[in-house]
Amino acid sequence: MASPALLLPKHPAHSIIQRDVEHGALIALEATDLTLAFETEGEPVLSNINVTLHEGETVLLLGPSGCGKSSLAFCLTGLYPHAIDSLVEGSVLVYGKPIEQYDSGEAAQHIGIVFQDFESQFCMLRVEEEIAFCLENRDCPRTEMESMIQEVLEKVGLLPWRHAYIHELSGGMKQKLALACALALRVHMLVLDEPTSNLDPYTRHQFALLISELARKEGMALLIIEHQLDDWIGMTDRLLVMDEEGALVFDGLPVSYFKHHAAEAKSRGIWLPQALELQQSIREWFNRSNSSDSSNDDDSRNISDFSNYDDQFFRQRLTAADPALTDEDLLKLLLSLPECAQQDVMRILTSAQSNGSPRKPEEVMQAHNLVYRRKGRVILDHVSLTLRAGEWVALVGPNGAGKSTLASLLSGLTQPDEGQIILNGMPLHRYAERELRAFIGYVFQNPEHQFITDTVFDELAFGMRLQLLSEEEVQQHVGEALTRFRLNKVANANPFSISQGQKRRLSVASVLTDSQQLLLCDEPTYGQDAYTSKQLMDTLQERTQAGATVLMITHDMEWVQTYADRIIVLDDGCIRFDGSPSKLWREHPELVDKCHLRMPMNFAVASRLLAQTSGIEGGDHPDTP
Repeated sequence: MASPALLLPKHPAHSIIQRDVEHGALIALEATDLTLAFETEGEPVLSNINVTLHEGETVLLLGPSGCGKSSLAFCLTGLYPHAIDSLVEGSVLVYGKPIEQYDSGEAAQHIGIVFQDFESQFCMLRVEEEIAFCLENRDCPRTEMESMIQEVLEKVGLLPWRHAYIHELSGGMKQKLALACALALRVHMLVLDEPTSNLDPYTRHQFALLISELARKEGMALLIIEHQLDDWIGMTDRLLVMDEEGALVFDGLPVSYFKHHAAEAKSRGIWLPQALELQQSIREWFNRSNSSDSSNDDDSRNISDFSNYDDQFFRQRLTAADPALTDEDLLKLLLSLPECAQQDVMRILTSAQSNGSPRKPEEVMQAHNLVYRRKGRVILDHVSLTLRAGEWVALVGPNGAGKSTLASLLSGLTQPDEGQIILNGMPLHRYAERELRAFIGYVFQNPEHQFITDTVFDELAFGMRLQLLSEEEVQQHVGEALTRFRLNKVANANPFSISQGQKRRLSVASVLTDSQQLLLCDEPTYGQDAYTSKQLMDTLQERTQAGATVLMITHDMEWVQTYADRIIVLDDGCIRFDGSPSKLWREHPELVDKCHLRMPMNFAVASRLLAQTSGIEGGDHPDTP
């Protein structure tokens, strides 16, 4: 049972409480003509933003990478212009009081923020100390601290790590800690900047439900900045959309935006809800099956003749229907179709696909019985695996399973306590460091851990110069990479000063511009919009098609289904599955649940559709004919 002291915020004193007559709720935050620039004569990062946030309202903020979403969050919470030299114009009112009139630290007691770079928020050494620090900042009585620390850590699943050092936690566990701190602050408004990007699928969904429940019960206002919106869209009251120039271009209902602006969203690199993507794909499949040239289309070969369906009925159901924003919306739409169409839909949703990576028999790397311990605790327990040339392998599992540790061992940056790693027939430890780095590229989970130069340009050029390429070749290749990864504007900037999304693009680009044949990528699409994510994935696919090997750590099962040849499931330091993604979804749904994964929506919806149409409880997974 939640502690009332923890979850019941109080309104700030001496503020002018305003109620939006049309909305019917108190105005928690109001920004008027908000503009931000980092140089007096520089181009504005934010352009005349006008937005209102009401008590009890959940608002989702979308926009392409680098459009200023995080900067807007910093302005709304009062961090800009105080935390960094910047020029902020316009006004921000928190419960009717200008945010600059709050005493130092006072605003943070009313409006909290979880940074995209969550590690930068930590001040203490241990988990419980970090929570206690937050509670002390809001003058929480010491007699209540013990129960509150336990409560928030239990809510985010970190209670067993209460006494752990923060630096020993995995990236996902650190993000859980940042979220626990936000809960402990007992604020009226909470700004979450990509709050679940490092969480496993199950934990991500559970946290979204927790935040939604708290907001509903306690009247908390939520502003959520997120690229991957499937966990939030079903609980979103209002959608805000920004364009590349830092202007607000939409403020309204989610269904209205995706009904009238889906194509525009795609062109801007904004993710569509996965349910809507599937809805559009199903409609396209049926349209192809009815087209005059579909007789030679393999995709349409096993689809019933479209002419068998009531054409007017289908136009209404598949074309004129409102956009499906959630899996529930999509399932409801599919259940309204005729039975023969439902069978075709299940076939479409679970159709086998080839990811196109050429298979080569030669083994690039073998790991034999790897054991790794940290302060007596076993992190990896007799792990064995093989990586082959031209293969794309996804490494997945719950937070804290040991995925990043395994990648570090395979890269040679960390040594196992037991076991051996063989690279191209020779033990890994016998290679010179220079030889290893020429063959193995490593994209760190935290991009800042791999930066070693003073400018973005030099970071991209570093590996090429080690390979003794001519300066003319370096200039050409770096220029191409800057354009491809949308880093031209920050070419001369320090890698540590650019945005989180740009840091991630730089970390991936600096590996992909080299010629390494084994690429270890830890969450390569973290913090990226749809356009950039697909570009990164397509670039990795080009490398596998050219014979390179990719091992990708990810929490995104949609990417796994689309690109990976194999999936390795790691849980509690042990490999639980090693095989094709489709085999995992179809034959081991219990393992998917146990390891905090989430089946791709196409398989999940097909399973539920089969269960409901055949009266099956639970849902066997439909097989591809």
